[in-house]
Amino acid sequence: MKHAAILTAAACALLAAAAPHAGAAEATEVRRFEQTFLPGPSGKVHVSLFWGPIEIRGTDGKTIEAEMQLFCTGDDLEACRQRAARLRLVARSTPKELRIKLKGTSRGRARGIKSRLVVKVPRRLALEVDAQKGNISIRGMRSDLNVDAAGGDVDVLYPKKLVREVFLRVGVGQANLWLDDGRVKASGFPRTVRWQHDGRHRISVVVGTGDVDVRLE
Repeated sequence: MKHAAILTAAACALLAAAAPHAGAAEATEVRRFEQTFLPGPSGKVHVSLFWGPIEIRGTDGKTIEAEMQLFCTGDDLEACRQRAARLRLVARSTPKELRIKLKGTSRGRARGIKSRLVVKVPRRLALEVDAQKGNISIRGMRSDLNVDAAGGDVDVLYPKKLVREVFLRVGVGQANLWLDDGRVKASGFPRTVRWQHDGRHRISVVVGTGDVDVRLE
């Protein structure tokens, strides 16, 4: 997802929000699975998912551990269950990154399926996360962070002393950087926050529609 497309993504999300709500049916968990991945030599992991929520938890471990729950909504539970059974997480290692994404069906054919993904990542790895929709929560990381989402809220907690730069941009919504002495206010349109410190790592969060909260402690 390119940053230049942020306003287009925001407009699409607003149109979708104006349509009748189609996901009111209660969700039924149909599948839960866990997978473990080796980080590879790149020092970076990239998590890519159609939907959220996505929770990232930094750990002192050496492997990447993912747990995914799949839920079905709608009237045809059995057909949805069959579609969910084909889904799996796959990882591809390149010189630049280890990329983890969902495979098994196209985004358009995954109708009626909702997911929840929890990923435990070695905190020393650089992290990139992108999603079309759904909330993203990141805790415990200690390296560069890059989040790109079309829609949904993003919440990040990170040690202030490690930060070199924070860049936040939101098309429709709020961008909040929270420090010990209060909030750094966003300016302009899209709403943008830029902040610099004397640490080593960069935090970048770009969202089409949603709220961003980055807390430095």
